[in-house]
Amino acid sequence: MPILEATSHQELTGLQLHVWPADSTQEQSINFRNQIISKSREPHIEFWEPQDAIERFSDTTNYEKWASQGRIIIGLAQGAELGGICYFGKKAMPVGFDQSPSVTVGIRMYESMQGKGLAFPFFKQAHEVLRRYMSADRFWLSARDDNERAKHLYEKYGYVERGTVAGLSIMTYDREDR
Repeated sequence: MPILEATSHQELTGLQLHVWPADSTQEQSINFRNQIISKSREPHIEFWEPQDAIERFSDTTNYEKWASQGRIIIGLAQGAELGGICYFGKKAMPVGFDQSPSVTVGIRMYESMQGKGLAFPFFKQAHEVLRRYMSADRFWLSARDDNERAKHLYEKYGYVERGTVAGLSIMTYDREDR
């Protein structure tokens, strides 16, 4: 599993970026997988991303099902402690939106690293690292419609809201727009 020192952004000095395929069986990846599963029960994750706690990362079996879809995870860590993840995987946008090939994105900042101004530099660094592993012209994500904090982070990076579906704002970042 590659380990990249997160030094290109001053705010991340002293932290490490780990990049691994979500279905990796290396010991460190398994340690991080177990942390992702347990940290998905943190109150703010359960509130903003309930699918993580009840489905996607509820246990090893569901994590492995999710991981088998070719996801890449970039983890922000301090030593062995995982403080955040940003994941990417090829996936079409929801029905009713452009169905051209695209990459879905997710970011989670865990309690140990919240409130420290790390989300934006981590999100930015993760996108920069991703370009080495996956090519795509469009990235997309969804955020609860009432999660203004998350939507502001995505807009700050250059994502644009394209519409809503089932209470979720669908946002895209198109390389051709940059």
